[in-house]
Amino acid sequence: MEWQANHLSAAVLMPKCSVDLLARSCKDKLKNPVSRALLVANLSNCFDVSIQAATNRLKDLGYIKTNDTTDYSYASAIMDFAGVVGS
Repeated sequence: MEWQANHLSAAVLMPKCSVDLLARSCKDKLKNPVSRALLVANLSNCFDVSIQAATNRLKDLGYIKTNDTTDYSYASAIMDFAGVVGS
């Protein structure tokens, strides 16, 4: 029952059409783990959800392979660092 609640809440918080719009810009580059990490971080920031929730939603929608065991939690650190460097 918990997995059902997680899928429902992810669908409510991160609608497929909105995720598709965000992911469309880097769909061709998703073989690169850094590009996937940046997409996860962008999704997390855009919808104000955890990195894990964003990763799970992208897996559910097929943007990241379900057997991908990469830890994308470093993605938020990359985005934070980029903000510091860019200013």
